[in-house]
Amino acid sequence: MIDPQDYKEIYKDLLDNNLRDYNTKVTTFFPQVGEKYFENKPRILFVGKATNGWIPDDRNVENLFNLKNPNRIVNRDDQMKWVNNLEGKRSDHHYNTKKSSFWRVIKGITLSTINKNDWYNYIAWSNLYKIAPCEGGNPSSHLIKLQYNNSRKLLELDLKTLDPDIVIFLTSGWENNLLKEMEIKNDKKSFEEWKKYKTFYKKIEDKIYIYSYHPQGKNERAHINAVKSIINKSM
Repeated sequence: MIDPQDYKEIYKDLLDNNLRDYNTKVTTFFPQVGEKYFENKPRILFVGKATNGWIPDDRNVENLFNLKNPNRIVNRDDQMKWVNNLEGKRSDHHYNTKKSSFWRVIKGITLSTINKNDWYNYIAWSNLYKIAPCEGGNPSSHLIKLQYNNSRKLLELDLKTLDPDIVIFLTSGWENNLLKEMEIKNDKKSFEEWKKYKTFYKKIEDKIYIYSYHPQGKNERAHINAVKSIINKSM
């Protein structure tokens, strides 16, 4: 579990101040941590761009951080288990992770590194931007601008709190500006080539940063193998 207090003031500034006059409904995301993440090595953190639908529109930080609220964003009961629970769901009311290229690639990478049937319990997941449109889709350039500074602070806190050994950005270059300010930018010196893509990586002290693409529309097996190769040669 994550101690939410370090995060709370940043979310409060984000929702109460920076998004105060933003009238479109949004969804607010908080990092998700598998129940065995902290007891395992290597610890893998996957980072996406933003959520495509999440907790319903609620900008009250006290509600979102209230551990008795079933619609809270922090330390939810299902954490990463929902990924497995929704695999193969066919109901129109449920998100089917088996149909998601994003989660198929994450599963493939994780199983190739941590060979556990309950693979989802061993990883953590976050996003570059914690605020996204409630109806789905990535945040607009305007919404990104409103949350940019807070997003950098929250990403820095994610890396500090979760202390991953491997950070995998499936973000298609969206990470560049944020990481440049954090001095962990992609220097494009080391990469693994697959199909028409290049997945870059950089080792800083004891952490491996992998800069790759959102998996949608790309060869998933080649993508998984490229990331696996990077991990194998970098560990």
